Amino acid sequence: MIAICPRCGQPKLHHSRARGAFERFRRHFTDRVPFRCHGCGWRGWLHDIVAEPPPREALRSLSEDDYDRIDVPGPAAPGADDRPKGRQP
Repeated sequence: MIAICPRCGQPKLHHSRARGAFERFRRHFTDRVPFRCHGCGWRGWLHDIVAEPPPREALRSLSEDDYDRIDVPGPAAPGADDRPKGRQP
């Protein structure tokens, strides 16, 4: 989702850090967060931008067959053989 600046209308908004103790305090008691525009320099508080949730069918549980298809054997990670082995008697 693209955030549009309320002043200049450009899609150049990004989250801004809270400035000072009052803004850090305010952030915990509101559903708005600070934003800044790269285009015109506007700074203000807006409702946070949240991407749409994935479709319900994407959230279904995986079956054992799904896990089997994911867990395919492959090469060992680099450096896996260099790990120290446990103490040997």
